[in-house]
Amino acid sequence: MANGIGLLSENRKEEGLLLNRSLADNLTLTRFGSVSRFGLVSDATQAAASGEWLVRLDVKASGADQLVGELSGGNQQKFAIGRLLHHNARFPAA
Repeated sequence: MANGIGLLSENRKEEGLLLNRSLADNLTLTRFGSVSRFGLVSDATQAAASGEWLVRLDVKASGADQLVGELSGGNQQKFAIGRLLHHNARFPAA
């Protein structure tokens, strides 16, 4: 995410998302500072951050604890874009 450039992989299933992890984990795995304090992750903060992006991008999901692999392809794509935006990518690149 150097210089605000974020890479959106063409192959989201193998490179872009961790399909066997929750939406909350996928969103915050590389940005734990935003959801942790003293090295401990706050589940509530993590869920709130994920929930915000689910709503903003109209991702159809049961909640932040849903596995990414359970989403439709289109919703996975929207979520991958949301992850870049959550990381403050000013220039998403595919």
